Amino acid sequence: MIVHAILGLLAALVYGSFLEWFIHKEVMHTKRFSNLAFERHVVDHHATRRALKNFYIPPRENKTYDVGETSVVPILWAVHAPLYALMWWTLGMPVALGVALGCMIYIAGYEVLHFFIHAPKNYRFQRTRVFRFYCEYHRVHHLKPRLNYNIVLPLADIVLKTISLERMKPELNAPFFVPLDTGPTSVFDDPAPQHIEQAQGEHAQGEHAQGEHAQGEHAQGELEKPRKIKIKRAGTRLQSANTPREAEATAREAEATARKTVESNV
Repeated sequence: MIVHAILGLLAALVYGSFLEWFIHKEVMHTKRFSNLAFERHVVDHHATRRALKNFYIPPRENKTYDVGETSVVPILWAVHAPLYALMWWTLGMPVALGVALGCMIYIAGYEVLHFFIHAPKNYRFQRTRVFRFYCEYHRVHHLKPRLNYNIVLPLADIVLKTISLERMKPELNAPFFVPLDTGPTSVFDDPAPQHIEQAQGEHAQGEHAQGEHAQGEHAQGELEKPRKIKIKRAGTRLQSANTPREAEATAREAEATARKTVESNV
């Protein structure tokens, strides 16, 4: 009985991989079946979550992200109710329950994985190599939309030859706690903690450098203010001179004032 249920669950996962591939490729990436699905996925989702630019949602926007923004897959579980009934009638209750549970796991896995792939929250599971592999695998799809259609189980991508494990540039606009991976296989190159610490260190150094640069510009601006004011006043006096001799004297005074100001600020 348990064996039959497990076999039904595994069969549902395999079926889910190919169904996900078909829906993602033919329904979401073409107008063949639904203009709405195409617009929501390609026009809206892919345009706003482009790889190498804004693949990750900034942490401050995570609360506004809709779990089902790119699809209506949860409805698929209910749509398959006749299949569960057929499995029950032909192969028995254990197989039917296994198929129903497998479909539910696949659909829930799709929604949860897709949400957390785009919305990093620095949870422990998001720092694991398995999840980082999922992120990089899907990031390839956002760079090359005709590859890596699967999200949960890339079995259909393998069989139908749309899989790519290629290297790519890191997502430099990612939050500081997201490792700077460079492709699906890169997550196995370095230990995850060191990679995260490196990303955090680079982010902290960048913020520190930006802060020092801003302070330097502010200090330089404060030093330039007296000089500009004095030169402006001298220039005004120069313009108000009535005779050439007065103008020459005023010009010399302005030059001497400017020189003193520069020397005092050096």
